[in-house]
Amino acid sequence: MDEHWNRALSEPLAYRRDGAARTLDTFADARELLSDEEPGGGSEGKLHQAATTAVSKAAESGQPSDEQVATEQMKVLLRSRGWI
Repeated sequence: MDEHWNRALSEPLAYRRDGAARTLDTFADARELLSDEEPGGGSEGKLHQAATTAVSKAAESGQPSDEQVATEQMKVLLRSRGWI
């Protein structure tokens, strides 16, 4: 795995999925969650795509502003699924 994926999100994101408490700490964690989940249709699919794009951009660029956007996109996605 490329080292840039091991960068930390701008803040850890705690969430509950299938009754288990989990935390996203790095862009690798976010990428794994996004790849494990099938995007739904409609707005769910758009949220999934926006998060995927933001996480990839942030991991590649390493820019704090991109990291903040990616973290916020992951929050939006997790909220839409009722996990936070």
